[in-house]
Amino acid sequence: MKKIIVFDLGGVLVVDGVYPMIGHLSSKFSLDKMKVKKFVVAEFDHMFEGRHTELAFWKKFDRKFGVTTDPKTLEERLNGYYGIKKETKNLVAGLRKNGYKVGFLSNSVREIVAYLEKKYRISRLFDFGIYSHRAKTRKPRKKMFRLLLRKIHAKPGEIIFIDDNPHYVRGSRSVGIKTIRFVSANQTAKALRKLGVGA
Repeated sequence: MKKIIVFDLGGVLVVDGVYPMIGHLSSKFSLDKMKVKKFVVAEFDHMFEGRHTELAFWKKFDRKFGVTTDPKTLEERLNGYYGIKKETKNLVAGLRKNGYKVGFLSNSVREIVAYLEKKYRISRLFDFGIYSHRAKTRKPRKKMFRLLLRKIHAKPGEIIFIDDNPHYVRGSRSVGIKTIRFVSANQTAKALRKLGVGA
């Protein structure tokens, strides 16, 4: 049976910038961190589905917390928190070199993706990929995983999905996809070997 390896991006290949940004916003505007986190997580869910822009997010943030932000400056700071995990990048490259079809399935924000694609050329690291803001749905919705199956014309048993978020892990398992909970690239490589996949 063929095996197709599918990676999450944020927290797996890409260093996630959202939570450092929550800390920055809380400190900069002297706001309760838990309230900022609740707001940001909820609003990012909307952006993951392409329902509004990052500029709209900052305007809503201003109204919610009674502050005045500079969206351009904050966008640059948010982007600056993102980076690539070299160990995961090497794992992806090794899997492709060994003949496996490797893709990504990621909850995404349009403006952040534009930055990451320009700086790191994420899509070129993979054979295929699905960004949620383009798909108009997101993990852990079953619709997102079913879209993956249709896109690559595969059965659930042919896919191994790798994600660091337990909610998304459960979402993939709910449609029959085998999943590895990502902790590190080394741990993931070991888990893949146990499933007969070598990088």
